[in-house]
Amino acid sequence: MTKPRIPDHIAQNYERMEREKSNHKIAIGAQKVSETYAQTKRREATIYAQMEADVSTIKMLKEINETQSLLEKERLMSNLCNADPSLDVMLVQKEEAIANATKVRLMTEAEANKFKLTREYIQLEAIRALANNTKVASSNLCSIVILWPINS
Repeated sequence: MTKPRIPDHIAQNYERMEREKSNHKIAIGAQKVSETYAQTKRREATIYAQMEADVSTIKMLKEINETQSLLEKERLMSNLCNADPSLDVMLVQKEEAIANATKVRLMTEAEANKFKLTREYIQLEAIRALANNTKVASSNLCSIVILWPINS
């Protein structure tokens, strides 16, 4: 038994319809992919916005708590000082003592540095600086030594 022969124009029409059907399915698939991509982007943006809002809320609560704790500390100190005025004087004396001790320490360090600043010490520091640099250039024309940093 032989197969029936399909006319050419019907076969071409069938193939054209199949191509169009395939192209339509491809277009629908691409549209679904782009919708899914857009939904994912919207979800990511929502999650990111929520995360930033949470961080902002946490920072704001932290600032509020710090401010409240400072106000509470000041209130307690004022109550304490009002209850016993000698405590206020003691606090001022303590701060003055700390300031005086810092002043004396800085003055003695300055005096020690004056004695340390000798020609030999300066030469020693120059030699140490030269030893720490990998590139040194000097010229007979001038007495300037040019140093380049190691990382340049």
